[in-house]
Amino acid sequence: MKLLKGVEAMLTPVFEDRKLTLSTHADIPVLYGDEPLLTSLICNLAENGARASQEGDTVWVRIGCDEHPWIEVRDTGIGIPPDQLSRIFEPFYRVDPSRSRKSGGAGLGLSLCAAIVQCHDATLNVDSTPGQGTTVRVDFTNC
Repeated sequence: MKLLKGVEAMLTPVFEDRKLTLSTHADIPVLYGDEPLLTSLICNLAENGARASQEGDTVWVRIGCDEHPWIEVRDTGIGIPPDQLSRIFEPFYRVDPSRSRKSGGAGLGLSLCAAIVQCHDATLNVDSTPGQGTTVRVDFTNC
């Protein structure tokens, strides 16, 4: 899939530097939408997963379709405490400020993701368990 090839090209150097694995898979040949925005969405979600992960971990990116197309990004990183899940899409919000400063994040990536999802009239769901990782799923219900 062209969209994932672009994501891989952008993220492979970042993942190699951090000694992480990026695993991508698409069950559908194309995902309709604004390609640069969708690329930015996936890259932001995968980079967040990388920041939350340790050397040797994998971040998975999958694109598929049940009744509607979806994107899923999953990591086995530090996870997000349940009491903070509702705030992670706020501009400048950081789950762990000390960790984010080290990785260079500005705290805007997830708010940008939320805006991209809204532009595509999609929904965004996050499932996270501290110490086990996070899965972010975008469902394109109006495609």
